[in-house]
Amino acid sequence: MKTVNILSRDDLFAEMLCIELREAGYNANVGRTSLPDLIIIDLDSMDAVQGFSALTFSRDKHADLHRPFDIGELLELVKSRIDTNNGSDISDITDIYVSKKECYSVYKNERIEFSELEHSLLLLLYECRGRALSTLEISRNVFKTEDNPNLVRVYINYLREKLDKRFDIRLILTVRGKGYMMKEYNGE
Repeated sequence: MKTVNILSRDDLFAEMLCIELREAGYNANVGRTSLPDLIIIDLDSMDAVQGFSALTFSRDKHADLHRPFDIGELLELVKSRIDTNNGSDISDITDIYVSKKECYSVYKNERIEFSELEHSLLLLLYECRGRALSTLEISRNVFKTEDNPNLVRVYINYLREKLDKRFDIRLILTVRGKGYMMKEYNGE
């Protein structure tokens, strides 16, 4: 049975979608489970989760479905997206999603909270993935100071604690003589 997660702050609507999806034969959940085959996201209350197999809906934003929508249309899109994945397991995704508005990220379908400065640093690294940022660039953009390598190192270590060590990965890299960077997603 394929698993579908619904991410929405509209609990009543999310539960209604769960009931419809369960009746259609899916294991549907509000929130998150460890290995969903598809995530349905309400863009009116959340940011899109990049790097995940996702289907979006909204009242006024660009989305796959616009509210109000027909349940039949939703079920067709869900089937289409799940079939397109060819059974690929979401746990194979090594990408991270970083919210631009709130101080959190999602990795392996798990939400990670950050302080404002940690979030600013993570967002900068995320937006510049694949490019090394000097301590001067990081200091100016995140901490609004001149070059402060010690402060940058401390916050890089905070991020590594919350991401790299927690998930036993290496997303945040040190580039000798250049600074720090977030590993670019390559689908492996």
